[in-house]
Amino acid sequence: MSGVFYVFLKWSSKNDTFASTYGRYMLLLNSRYDADELFRAMQSLQTGNGKGLLFPELTRQSPQFWCYDSPEGWKSVGAFQDENRLPEFRNTLSSILLNDRGSREWPIIANLVTGPDWVSGGDFFIRNRRQPNLYWNVHDTHIRTSVQRRTKFRIQKTKVEGEREPVIMIRKDTVTIQAIPETVTSAAVAAGSIYVSAEGPGGRLVLSPVEMKWVFGGLVNKNVGVRWEDEKNTREESLATKPFLVLMLNGGGDEWELV
Repeated sequence: MSGVFYVFLKWSSKNDTFASTYGRYMLLLNSRYDADELFRAMQSLQTGNGKGLLFPELTRQSPQFWCYDSPEGWKSVGAFQDENRLPEFRNTLSSILLNDRGSREWPIIANLVTGPDWVSGGDFFIRNRRQPNLYWNVHDTHIRTSVQRRTKFRIQKTKVEGEREPVIMIRKDTVTIQAIPETVTSAAVAAGSIYVSAEGPGGRLVLSPVEMKWVFGGLVNKNVGVRWEDEKNTREESLATKPFLVLMLNGGGDEWELV
């Protein structure tokens, strides 16, 4: 998921009559992943004198529209970049100031993101980025791809003490995946088997009562792929080739997104 990803950032001061005019930025990053990692970094960024948060108010209306306030004023967004307070983003972040009402035209963004924000604990469908009509679907206890059916999953980040809300999931996070019982058959979640796990040497994804820890970046990018395998139909005593989701730690998987 690379290219150019845009975020609008709006100053939302409650104590300044110019909040509707100044402090409007457009940020440019390589991907949604980079943007979410920037948001996480901005949540913990300190003021220049180290006496508090630079952005005590930092909210998300959507993945591409954020609002902020700062004790350093609306210029704080440009200032932390000029002063290189987040050196890890020095070559992955660019911004343009859109603060002069009436004197600068707003750009038209072509790659608008649709779908929910990737907040920890949210409920999502998981689909293929290259083939968006292909979804994860629980069949019995195994997980396959399907263009006709889909299962909803709850994805939860491992909690960290003192972490600010909202907790946006980024690539390095450890997460668990649970099937939402209402979206699968009762047999599939028997005995509390709701966690997505990898089974045996073949790495088939299955529902299990024991949670498995996933790295979010690997989950959505190249650690999960499709393997077509023969499955016996016991009633008809015949073989059918089915698409099973499997763990591919050597990078043989595909790219997935949460919707």
